[in-house]
Amino acid sequence: MSDSHPKGSKETPDTSEIPPDLVRAELRRILASEEFVASVQLGKFLKYVVEEKLAGRDGLLKAYTIATNVFGRDESFDPQIDSIVRVEGSRLRQRLMQYYGGVGRDNPVRISIPRGTYVPVFERMQPNAIGEKPHREAPRRGRAASWCRVGMIAAIVVAGLAVGLFFWKDFWEDDAEAAFATSSGLAEQAYHLPSGPSIAVLPFTNLSGDPQQDYFGIGLSDQIIADLTRFGEIEVISQFTTHRFAESQNDPIKIGERLDVGYLLKGSALISGDKIRVTAKLININKNTIIWSEEYERRSTVANILDIQDDITERIIFDIAPVYGEIYRDIVNVIKRQDTNSFDAYRCVLYSYYANDINSPEVHLRARQCLEAAIVNDPYYSEAWSSLAGEYLDEYRFGFNVKENESEVEQKSFDAARRAVELDPQSAPAFHALSVAHFFRGEMDLFEWFAEMALSLNPNNAGILASIGLKLTILDRWERGLALVNKAIMLSPVHPKWFGFSLWLSSYKNKNYEKALLEMKKMMMPDFYYSHVFQAMTYGQLGDMDNARVSVARILKLQPDYPDTAVNMFRRLHFSEETIEQFVDGLHKAGLNIAEPST
Repeated sequence: MSDSHPKGSKETPDTSEIPPDLVRAELRRILASEEFVASVQLGKFLKYVVEEKLAGRDGLLKAYTIATNVFGRDESFDPQIDSIVRVEGSRLRQRLMQYYGGVGRDNPVRISIPRGTYVPVFERMQPNAIGEKPHREAPRRGRAASWCRVGMIAAIVVAGLAVGLFFWKDFWEDDAEAAFATSSGLAEQAYHLPSGPSIAVLPFTNLSGDPQQDYFGIGLSDQIIADLTRFGEIEVISQFTTHRFAESQNDPIKIGERLDVGYLLKGSALISGDKIRVTAKLININKNTIIWSEEYERRSTVANILDIQDDITERIIFDIAPVYGEIYRDIVNVIKRQDTNSFDAYRCVLYSYYANDINSPEVHLRARQCLEAAIVNDPYYSEAWSSLAGEYLDEYRFGFNVKENESEVEQKSFDAARRAVELDPQSAPAFHALSVAHFFRGEMDLFEWFAEMALSLNPNNAGILASIGLKLTILDRWERGLALVNKAIMLSPVHPKWFGFSLWLSSYKNKNYEKALLEMKKMMMPDFYYSHVFQAMTYGQLGDMDNARVSVARILKLQPDYPDTAVNMFRRLHFSEETIEQFVDGLHKAGLNIAEPST
């Protein structure tokens, strides 16, 4: 056993090969822990050696390569003179010991770095006795809960005793949950899985008549399934089940009912010469209606066929998937008219997305209260915690329904985001929430670190793309920021209006006020006072006093004390002093008397 194992540990290691996904999940869990979250340098060190080991390059893990790739040393680095790798290696081992002696004690996978080497060791921790739980955390909602309707209980027994919860969390059913609760002592917690939407993706029909071209439609549907499982909010039927319906002529509604899903995606593919045409339809099984359909046409060569498959898959995912796709809109159109007191945890999460689109104090209050109740009923639902982190931030950054002072509510947001990551270290929304929490704490290195982790976990979540892009543009990281925002807008034609804020900011900062006004008109939210703030300063810069006065009147109606808080709120959003000065100039010209920013 390596030196990172705490004394008195009852687990026994299994050093047989561990799937890379499990190792990376444990790595993300470590990096989000209290022991590592404040040390970017140690986090980079650990991530580098783990990824090099997984890539089969562990033979290159020497002091020189680590110094040049992690710590920025140049080619003249001499480990006999510069001891940084040796010192940081010792700190890293000590930090891992602290982690596995505390919150990571019961994790099913353990990462250690033995003394005398920088090559990490991956171990799967097994209990010595039946009933001794290998992992303390209660199960998170399975991403593909319908994958194993057959043989589920047998798989759970084996997995529960040999690997632990984290390894088989994607294979949940009601009976499986009960089996684990009984064996691990979690039954008293009455944990239940939030009920989100479910979908089956049928193999796309080959219309060419050539059986050798079946691969494209099957590959397309399989890739869509794989990408949909990145969204923790949706349950996806396995391709091993849906492949049985590849040649079926049955009514898709009957197939959907047989698979017990709320939505079914079906389509066709035709390869003819250098053209590929794909059609797709999304069906609401309960309503027996097609709620979305689209056709995609591309020119192809033998060399780019897989690139085309990737491109079409990405388009379909953005069109249908949460957060702002057709499934989200189909559900939100109903729940936004309902009483949030009747919502389960999943619908509270969806309502919080709706609240972020509207940005009104009234809707924010309902969303926050709904989520606070949700985490009481479902304390292990990661998405509820990450959404609640966002609602707390709206108190801090927008002054919505403030209950506590700014430092307390900012800390509550950070704690909720941390909890989301702890519960689900494979959740892009959780890492996004943690990155945003660091942004508002002014910890920009950590913001970018966790933002990139969120993007790597799900590069197709439009809300995450636009949110991270917006914050990068606020930090004047324009190339990367606008690239993310433009991707979100391009692939999500029906998107929340706040997606366009970075485009307005770019035009305003460049003093192209006519273009800024055009961008602002696209993103007006009547109940969100900041919409009127940015519109007022734009009208002020253009000298349009009639419209400027209308905007100022609306600001004062929605936020009467805004003139006294404006500069502080701009700083809270981490705009630069130069940008704040330009904002204040526009507001003065619009007739809003606020204090000049202090130096």
